[in-house]
Amino acid sequence: MGLRHLAAVARRASLKQAKLLANGCEWGNSSFDARATSWDTPEKLQRVAWVGDQIRGRPWFRHGSEAMGRCLDFGCGTGLLSFELKDSCSHVTGLDASSGMLKVMQEKIETAGLSSKMVATQGPLNVLGSFDTIVSLLCIHHIRDCKAQLSELATHLSPTGRIVVIDFEATQNARLFHKKSETRGDHYEHDGLEADALHGWLTSAGLQSVEVHRVPFEKARAEGWEDAGCKETFQMLLASGSRER
Repeated sequence: MGLRHLAAVARRASLKQAKLLANGCEWGNSSFDARATSWDTPEKLQRVAWVGDQIRGRPWFRHGSEAMGRCLDFGCGTGLLSFELKDSCSHVTGLDASSGMLKVMQEKIETAGLSSKMVATQGPLNVLGSFDTIVSLLCIHHIRDCKAQLSELATHLSPTGRIVVIDFEATQNARLFHKKSETRGDHYEHDGLEADALHGWLTSAGLQSVEVHRVPFEKARAEGWEDAGCKETFQMLLASGSRER
């Protein structure tokens, strides 16, 4: 196979990955880039610690050092979940479309002296190999075609790998999750996810033992809404499915 052909394949793969990350949707990487350096607020740090506890509390979670194996954090942002789960992983790859977010994550990795264990990248996904665990926190609702995205991710699982999706549910108050100025179709694609739909997407991706659990959590009403800043109870969906031999 010639070098020109290989380069063309790589370019097509990179374009495909960019499309998969945003699914044809201009959902504002520039917005995420602009907020990257101020992203890690106390509220987000507290929430990701709570998410980590929820994941570690599931029956399928393998306790022990590096039990999650090679992990992909899809839509990693500044790497909050990556750092929360790193001690349970042999290696963590953070994948995101926002270069600003990835820059912050990479700086955190280098500051912590974890360059041999963690990496932040824009991909493309097809050159990153397979993963024992793929996690995604509050990313899938930004994706236009969630089913296609999850199916693509499933092809990058190891033979017994697992996908874990954590996102908020499409409840009556879900629109209060984002700032009023961040409209659907611009900054994000869905006012949360439907539990039954999420279950179906993971099943369609060929995963087994699919489960979706609702867990209530509190978050301040976003900017622009009436009573902004007041605590609101949302439903978080914790979903998973695995490849089984």
